[in-house]
Amino acid sequence: MNTDRHRWVKVVELMVGFWLAAGGLMAGSVMKPDIDPKSGIDMELESWLERCPQAGMVPVTWKVSNATRVPLTWQLDFSSGNGYGSSAVRNSSYSITVQAGQKGELTLYVPVTQMMSGYYGGRDLEWKVTGHGVRGSGSLDSIGHSSSGTQYVGLSEGAVGTGGWNALDTELGSGSSAKELRGTELDMRKAPEDWRGYTGLAQLWMTEGEWLAMSEVARAAVQDWVGFGGRMFVLVEDLGIERVAALGLPPMIGEGHPMGAGWVRRVEWDGKVLPVKEVAKWVREEHEDLNRVLVKYDDRWTLVKQMGRLNLNTPLVFGFMVVFGLLVGPVNLFWFAGAGRRSRLFWTTPLLSIAGSLVLMVLMIVQDGFGGTGVRQVLVMLQPESKRMGVVQEQASKTGVLVGSAFAKGEPMMLTPLNVERSRSSSQMKDEFEETNQSASGSWFASRSIQAQLMMSVRPTRAAVEFFASAEPGGAPEVLSSVGVALDEVYVRDMKGAVWKVSDLGTGERRRMEASSLKELLEWMEKEMEVQAGPTMKAMLEGLRSREGFVFAVADETGDLAMESLDSIRWEGSRLLVVGPVQKDEG
Repeated sequence: MNTDRHRWVKVVELMVGFWLAAGGLMAGSVMKPDIDPKSGIDMELESWLERCPQAGMVPVTWKVSNATRVPLTWQLDFSSGNGYGSSAVRNSSYSITVQAGQKGELTLYVPVTQMMSGYYGGRDLEWKVTGHGVRGSGSLDSIGHSSSGTQYVGLSEGAVGTGGWNALDTELGSGSSAKELRGTELDMRKAPEDWRGYTGLAQLWMTEGEWLAMSEVARAAVQDWVGFGGRMFVLVEDLGIERVAALGLPPMIGEGHPMGAGWVRRVEWDGKVLPVKEVAKWVREEHEDLNRVLVKYDDRWTLVKQMGRLNLNTPLVFGFMVVFGLLVGPVNLFWFAGAGRRSRLFWTTPLLSIAGSLVLMVLMIVQDGFGGTGVRQVLVMLQPESKRMGVVQEQASKTGVLVGSAFAKGEPMMLTPLNVERSRSSSQMKDEFEETNQSASGSWFASRSIQAQLMMSVRPTRAAVEFFASAEPGGAPEVLSSVGVALDEVYVRDMKGAVWKVSDLGTGERRRMEASSLKELLEWMEKEMEVQAGPTMKAMLEGLRSREGFVFAVADETGDLAMESLDSIRWEGSRLLVVGPVQKDEG
């Protein structure tokens, strides 16, 4: 009896501690599976977002309390689709092991299939837990998707206050450009420490105090997300320029603070009540967020056009069908299994079918070969001050016969399938994209198909392009690259607006530049950087065009900077684009 009493006291202690750690929730969504009350465990899923966004990834914290005497393992499966009437599904799976008498916690970044069903529809993010003491499933409700709604907006608890959300929704719903507010309230104390946790947002609003109270890792994650084109607004009581350094923001240009392909904007308020009219003005100014650019991919994209068409050898297929039909029909019936030998049909017909399948496979191999070919373009956005780089990779491939479709993820990334067939509506898609933290499989690559993917990642790096101003008045500057790949053409627009260029810049090589012009730079960017770029990359380059103090470079090789996927794809064309602030040495 004393042993049993001690065991249940331990259960109560662990559960109380678990609930205290999870208490105080005012934003996000807490989901609990059905748990056997005698199992000695407790479990919950906490989403930082209240509703499932239209694209990107959802940060989910998986908390487990194990008061039993043995270590236990559970599996958590997620599934999301891209609208009503569609069979295109993203499945992701994760597992957690918790030792006896311990608590475990795992932060997940769960992929959501982008909306592809026009302006209407939406699907919840469904989940299911299996393992000891658990029997249940549930979902994170979708915000839906309609032309009358705003983009997915994240508003912090400190910004919203009491009644701020309803007041903003009312303000947006008035006038000729009425919109329904779609988004989520956010607890910035639990802000994700990985940029992928913000990819579902089109805009992020918070107060100055909340921004300064975030951990350095969480602030860096937000900055990485902004660098990919995000929009962040900080509510401040003092718009004085001297406050910029205290907030850790880059210098102000125009009305905002550019940060990579995105920007941060400070908005004045009284510290108490959300300035709904000012907030509504910016929420109405929608931009090319992730959900909007993903639906713009189609077969007119340059990389897909380079793949050509999947050609069918019609005479060969027709000939095969005629021969196979004659063998299975008349020849089989009157020769192989003629009169008095009909019982042979039970084994001649299956043998002919198997032989026909083998012949058809051989014909496919002869026509299309094994594996496939592809082209990819990699955009590297340097962040020399934080010693990181953002990497965006768009790729398209055409496959023959594949013996496998699974591939390993070499790093934490956001991986997204792209629908590049205009004739193939989302309701016709029958794909299942499987994913874990370490690998991907399923419909990412299929035999005799043209497919495309978007891959995004953030890496630590010391790579940079250093800019050395001339000591002589009017003299040409010099440039030094440590990117790791020989750059074919390099342009720099300095902080005074002057444009400089150099060709064939090797790694570690310091070269003198020659004068150019802004007109030449913009024409070169359109011809060399944007011509093959897909909608995502174009939107980012648009936010970086002609930025002062930036380098713009291209190379016909990617070195180790490209993200790898299926091994059997032969990447016959890889192009590297490099942009970002130069490291300046004015001495």
